[in-house]
Amino acid sequence: MWSVTPGDHSVVTVGLLGDPEGILEAALNPRQSPDQQLDEKQCIANALKEGRQAFLQRRITSEASIGKILFQNGYKLAKNLGLADAGDENIGVRRSEVLREFKDLSKRLERVAAIARRI
Repeated sequence: MWSVTPGDHSVVTVGLLGDPEGILEAALNPRQSPDQQLDEKQCIANALKEGRQAFLQRRITSEASIGKILFQNGYKLAKNLGLADAGDENIGVRRSEVLREFKDLSKRLERVAAIARRI
């Protein structure tokens, strides 16, 4: 598990939260073999492809949410969390846990946005 402290500016992945199931899944690929390292270029390319598709399908509302710099920073976050390296037989489980945490965070943010719209 991982946590983010208040004021931690490494969480630039908020733009991804509109569709964590698709974009993060494409980028982190938890089903990838544990002996394969996540390739930064491939990871970013997968996220950009899924992001464009999500935008066209209106699963996310802002094209700004699919910026290359955003995904590069997301990859750096994954690398800092030890999710990009090979050799850990539990890497798929750890990647899935991070995806689940982002999904939960996304749901909470959606509730906050819904409350804010009612005010």
